[in-house]
Amino acid sequence: MSSGFKDGNKGRIVVNDKEILEKAKRGFNVAALAGQNHEIIAIKSYDTYGDSNASKRMVEDFATLPVGTVIVAVVKDEGSRKLTKAAKDIFISMGSKEVT
Repeated sequence: MSSGFKDGNKGRIVVNDKEILEKAKRGFNVAALAGQNHEIIAIKSYDTYGDSNASKRMVEDFATLPVGTVIVAVVKDEGSRKLTKAAKDIFISMGSKEVT
């Protein structure tokens, strides 16, 4: 579940009926799950609204994930202001219709 500032300003991630991220931070909040069993590999937040280096860190972190990792992402408040093309391309390559 994800919502912008004017629409509730919330974000949370639920996997297999278990809440794994209850209080999202501003920007992109990402859960990386093992493809085979959906065990949590990592949960990280990237303030791509206020932090100029957040997109770079996200791209670097994604590059370290094993092939087959399941990515679940929610955006709280606003996440596009400092989102770089490289970061957008990651989501587009996964089939995103919202991040363009």
